Amino acid sequence: MADRDQAAWYGWLRANLWQLGLALLCSVVSLLALLAWLRQRRQTMLLWLALYMIHPLPILIVSGAPGFLSFRWNYGLIAPFVCIEDVSLWFLLLNLLGLRDNRKLIRWTWWMVAVAVIGNFGDGALQLFDWTAWPGHLFLGLDAGLTIPSLLIEIWAVILVIFAFRRRLNAERWLLAIVAMLADIFQAFGNWFDSGMRWIHWTFWEPFRKPLFSIAGNQFDIQSVLNTLLLVAIVFAAWRFLAEQNRRQNRRDEEFRAAQQVQEVLIPRELPRLPASQSRPFTNRRAKLVGNFHQIVGTPQGGVLLVIGTSAARECPRP
Repeated sequence: MADRDQAAWYGWLRANLWQLGLALLCSVVSLLALLAWLRQRRQTMLLWLALYMIHPLPILIVSGAPGFLSFRWNYGLIAPFVCIEDVSLWFLLLNLLGLRDNRKLIRWTWWMVAVAVIGNFGDGALQLFDWTAWPGHLFLGLDAGLTIPSLLIEIWAVILVIFAFRRRLNAERWLLAIVAMLADIFQAFGNWFDSGMRWIHWTFWEPFRKPLFSIAGNQFDIQSVLNTLLLVAIVFAAWRFLAEQNRRQNRRDEEFRAAQQVQEVLIPRELPRLPASQSRPFTNRRAKLVGNFHQIVGTPQGGVLLVIGTSAARECPRP
């Protein structure tokens, strides 16, 4: 029995070397993204990237390891990770596809998040109970009531991509949009028909799970190919997104330094002493650039000509 158990583990590891290596790589990317987010809290895209990249490894271990867990515990533990995968993908697409300015879309996304959390975590918690005991029909009804909405909202990523088609996207974002839509549609259909097979024994989705090719004993079906392309597209798009953000930040810093130099030239270091004269600078903690222009000139008649101007950066908050 011990030899059979070791042989099963070895066979599973050998057949999943690619998936396991990819999952470990995703975990490293997740850790790096989390550390980068801790340094730049305003870059929320890094947080969603870290959450999305963490899901492949636990899902692979929980769902694939032979004899590791029973079906009930397997199903119950995978549900939260599926929820994290869906939610983090939605917000990644909102950031990477330039949809954050659509407030209505963001509000609807948060509604989808609520449905996903209630459905997936609730359905996972149901597996902790013994359905064979009374009242078993109650658990079955709750399972259907929580599973069906969770399955339906998996298509939300496709809706986000459809909204992105209205915008001008560069090459890497087009790649991400197309691959995300295909992977999400295929995964949604797979989950729907899996549940159908569990309840009414649908089997016509099984041919789509057959391997397309194999490399060193690792079999690749349509879903594994699409998931691999999606992970690569997300990492590439995130890298380009951060590079673009850094270029914009460097450009703003250069404009800020140039404005400071102009202010130092225009504003005198010492204002002339004039009766009842007073200078009050404008300050705003949220503004990255504030300033003013002072020019005080005495007139031949003994009067004073005072000129004051103000300037602010483009990102200065509205009053």
